[in-house]
Amino acid sequence: MSRIVAPLVSSCHHADCGCDYASCCIICPLPRCRYEEPGGLRALLNAYRDQQITALRDEGVKVDQIAQRYSLHHRTVSRISVRSVRRQQALLTRR
Repeated sequence: MSRIVAPLVSSCHHADCGCDYASCCIICPLPRCRYEEPGGLRALLNAYRDQQITALRDEGVKVDQIAQRYSLHHRTVSRISVRSVRRQQALLTRR
């Protein structure tokens, strides 16, 4: 009786099956592959940072305190806050 071995199917789109963030796709902590995300790794990291900043603003933390904590300009924190409010308003108007 001969065994049939199915080939391994890989969702890896690049030759080394890893990147400078994680040595292998299987152990990567990112929610999406950096190569599949528009904007790459920076966009993924900024999205997580922006969620944290939005949560801090919702708790009432001042813009200048957040800017200092994340080493950002206070205008950047303000832009992130405005984008968050606009996204929430857009979601409410779709319903």
